[in-house]
Amino acid sequence: MTQRADSSAVRPVFARGFPVILSVSRRTDIPRWYSEWFLRRLRAGEVLVRNPYRPGQLRRVPLSPAVVDAIVFWTKAPAPLLPWLDELDGMGYRYLFQFTLTPYGPEIEPGLRDKRAIVETFQVLGCRLGRGRVLWRYDPILFTDAIGLAWHEARFRKLCKALSPFTDQVTVSFLDPYPGRPMGGLRPPNALEMQGLAAMLGQTAKEYHLSIVACCEAGDFSPHGIGRAACIDRARLERLCGGPLRLGADRGQRPGCGCCESVDIGAYDTCPSGCRHLYAQRPPPRRSRPLCGGRTLSAVVKRVAVLPFRRAEVRGSDRNGFFGIACRSEGGRHEQPLRHGRTRSVESEKGYAEIPYAVACARALVEQIAAEKKIYVRFRKVRFFERMQYRLLLQLAFALLKGVRR
Repeated sequence: MTQRADSSAVRPVFARGFPVILSVSRRTDIPRWYSEWFLRRLRAGEVLVRNPYRPGQLRRVPLSPAVVDAIVFWTKAPAPLLPWLDELDGMGYRYLFQFTLTPYGPEIEPGLRDKRAIVETFQVLGCRLGRGRVLWRYDPILFTDAIGLAWHEARFRKLCKALSPFTDQVTVSFLDPYPGRPMGGLRPPNALEMQGLAAMLGQTAKEYHLSIVACCEAGDFSPHGIGRAACIDRARLERLCGGPLRLGADRGQRPGCGCCESVDIGAYDTCPSGCRHLYAQRPPPRRSRPLCGGRTLSAVVKRVAVLPFRRAEVRGSDRNGFFGIACRSEGGRHEQPLRHGRTRSVESEKGYAEIPYAVACARALVEQIAAEKKIYVRFRKVRFFERMQYRLLLQLAFALLKGVRR
């Protein structure tokens, strides 16, 4: 997670005057995998955040304690961050944890440590920060052939007994299948199973004096004592900060989300944990049609251009060995390929998607191929015409696929 960008492509700092809540991060487990990087950015006082849907757009986020009112950490294993908490406190930051802890084994969550060690980390963190700053997430709740209601009941009760002295709230939610992502035998509970789970969860949490809330669930589980969640909760943050905060609803989240607005500094597809149910990690690579020389472009590379832009697609090679990127801007009606560096505007309701759009796609493609082949690529600020940048980037992508450095 390096910080390197052309200053002309960076959006201005957001205006001060409203509370700033830093979300670290819904998109990846920064405390687990990038804690040292995060501390370096805090010392530097700023971080560059890439737009997940338009990677060519960067935003400079100030991280000074004078600007950031509070930090919300999202994590499944924050042990690597614990040695840095003294420094974090010394800088004057206020923070709390959304700590996800489920009983699934390595067949579902392969990249995590033994769950007994993670429970101990939760207890250490709860002792240090208090019950109101370490919030437990039993999320997502899923079923398989071997995992059912009785399985969840036994393990949820065991976790409640271990964690209730160190937290005052548990947040639950049910697995949400995402289009195009194979679940591989994982499934959400049906409506009848949800009601049975809700009754069990509500009763067990009550026995252990835990408030229980459901995150982004359409069903009403209030008869079982389960409220609606606000994971980034203004009331809790006001208690943490010691005063009122002017925070509105976060309009960028899913329907039913009760969170207040925050600034997320993470990036999708950067969590190595490999959890099979993770929404922030896209599907595993599949083989695509051959490129020149019989080589293939994996879906890992392909989706760099597809998903962040929503209307872009890497095309296969033609008989001359070139390939192009087809772009269509938001609301566009037509789609035409951008090939060989030629400028091809695409008519749309919101204007034109011209060559800079394809340059960003091609650069993201080069970065992904280089990362897969463990080749360091450094981009210098050069004053080429944009169409020339596009052509050179595509040539570099093919050179990397052939194992040639340029």
